[in-house]
Amino acid sequence: MAVTVQDLMNQLAEDESRQLQLQQYLDAAEIWVKNAVTSEEDSLFFKEEKIIPLVDLAIISYAMEPLDSS
Repeated sequence: MAVTVQDLMNQLAEDESRQLQLQQYLDAAEIWVKNAVTSEEDSLFFKEEKIIPLVDLAIISYAMEPLDSS
């Protein structure tokens, strides 16, 4: 995964005080997205160059969902 918590913080204009919470959202989103695609933990699918940006977009979008409803 190329998405970092800093990417998420930049999208949301967040400060450092919520970094731990945002990292948890990001970690959960990565697990959810990968499990939605395949049950193989280390699938080569996620390492394909053309797939990486799409997976990153899905992860960051899903990680932002709990923040949109607050």
